[in-house]
Amino acid sequence: MVNQLKPELEANATSTKTKTKAKGRGKAKVKVTPEVTTPDVPSIVRYLIVGETGDVISRFEQPLDLFTPSAITLNNFGLRPDWQAYLESKTDISRCPSTSAVLLDRVRTKHEEDFSQGIARIWLKRMEANLDADVVRVAKRYVLSNVALNSISGELLSTMQMDAIWAGKAGAEVKPKVWNTVSLFLPESHQVELVSFNITTNGKRYELHPSIAVVARKTSEDLVLRMTGQVIGNVDQGVSELYKHVLGCDDRGVAVSHMEAEKLAENFWRGFNKVPRD
Repeated sequence: MVNQLKPELEANATSTKTKTKAKGRGKAKVKVTPEVTTPDVPSIVRYLIVGETGDVISRFEQPLDLFTPSAITLNNFGLRPDWQAYLESKTDISRCPSTSAVLLDRVRTKHEEDFSQGIARIWLKRMEANLDADVVRVAKRYVLSNVALNSISGELLSTMQMDAIWAGKAGAEVKPKVWNTVSLFLPESHQVELVSFNITTNGKRYELHPSIAVVARKTSEDLVLRMTGQVIGNVDQGVSELYKHVLGCDDRGVAVSHMEAEKLAENFWRGFNKVPRD
């Protein structure tokens, strides 16, 4: 199985064909579900994803009648040259303990002397000295979850090209020759200054919901999922309506009572069931 080839990159399947991102709890497990691509031909779709964030690297679709779980290999996924070379070079699983331990070495950002792998060095040293591993772990997942899209999938671009696109100057650089190095470009605006599990409102400090953290960066304070680093809101505008109902929290990201959480979930699913579907 693909996830046996790499501990930080795993294969997953979904019943939603148009899905481009799969967020889960930690490293996704291998799960295979049939997907009907036409009225007559069911098929299996597998996704190769980054284990800690759920970002999709590539997909492989196979007719259900040809499905062979044990026969899948990296070659089935039609990977970009950089990911193909990267995965083929990682043959010793025992030396690859986690996504963040390996892929963070591929993060490229501006002012790396101040931001180690996209995280403020001063804050990082202070947290590591205090053995505050949880906030550091969230910071690393946030970085991996917020690199430029072409870092993970799509057209293979250099960090300079991705920076130009982010700055609205696409096409300013001549495309370089093909290379086989994975480069995860983190825009300067998403460099992590600090992570906290608390929020201060009107001079009072509140503990955030156990699934939420606040990530401070230069231009904003993002509210994110601790498990994946995915942004679900910000301090100024609050948590998105979806995650307020799913997690059971208020606008600030603070957990509500069990009774109120059940009411939020009930209201959400009642509204969800009313949405017209094709």
